[in-house]
Amino acid sequence: MATMAWTKVVFLLPFFWLQLACVHSYNIDKSCDSIKSKLETAVEKSMALAKLSFDELGRDDPNVKELRGWFFLDKNIDQVKMVYHNVQEYGTLNKADTDEVMQPTIYCDLSRYEETTRKTKDGKDEPALFDKERKTVSGLSKEYKGCKTGDTVAYRSRTERLSDKKMLHNDIQICPWYLAVLGHSPFTNLDDLPDRTGKPSYDPTRAFSNSEPKANVFASRLDVTLLHEFTHALPDYAGSTLDHAYQWTDCTAVGNREVGCMNADSYSFFATGVDMIKVRRFKFTKEGGAQKINKATKRAEQLVMKPWNA
Repeated sequence: MATMAWTKVVFLLPFFWLQLACVHSYNIDKSCDSIKSKLETAVEKSMALAKLSFDELGRDDPNVKELRGWFFLDKNIDQVKMVYHNVQEYGTLNKADTDEVMQPTIYCDLSRYEETTRKTKDGKDEPALFDKERKTVSGLSKEYKGCKTGDTVAYRSRTERLSDKKMLHNDIQICPWYLAVLGHSPFTNLDDLPDRTGKPSYDPTRAFSNSEPKANVFASRLDVTLLHEFTHALPDYAGSTLDHAYQWTDCTAVGNREVGCMNADSYSFFATGVDMIKVRRFKFTKEGGAQKINKATKRAEQLVMKPWNA
């Protein structure tokens, strides 16, 4: 969840990227041992979201086309397809790094870090982070601070060699507070949401109420969060995203701009929306609310537990 403000120029190479083997795997750090199987499942589901989104971008579902128009310019759809295509390469666990590819590693706590200080060029002390495993020092980022305060759900960090910009580390940090809250919910991933069909409260014609979940809540699931971070973890040449906007409203606000196809949350929300349309048979409104596609739509009562700031 980096917040860099610069923009990169996108060069589209039609057809070539379909054969681009840009990434190969992901790794899980020992800090995640207690939830390793849950993480593996979440990664599988995030890859499924990417595949479904990629497939539907080439089809003619009017609801998907409407959703697409809120997040991406038509002229940039090849770029969007490239990101969804390439991110699926992360679906394998524990392959070795290569000279070309630094596999992302998922971390579940901050214990490898020690807060310290370092000298600036003018000799002053500034806050810093010491990585006890790699014996490296970096700046005390706002993402790290947000992980401790509950303002950040997860973030991607990388280290590059100054001489040639070669990536040395490619990390996905899931914030401990987020995992703690998520651990109290049976609905870790989108596929975990209950089907209330046939239950006493099931009424396929009843409208959604204002108190029921909106897009921001659905997109706070672990599989969707990981999809966001995996788009960050892509190499630059393979479509690596930035954070130009967060949350549904701000992401739809930049959907008519070039940055839409470079924004990680836009990919997360679009994938969530496609899943809702094709799997759960309801869709989001432009404002991010839930809306039945038709009267036969299956619905779930209070589909997820309480929302939090994602």
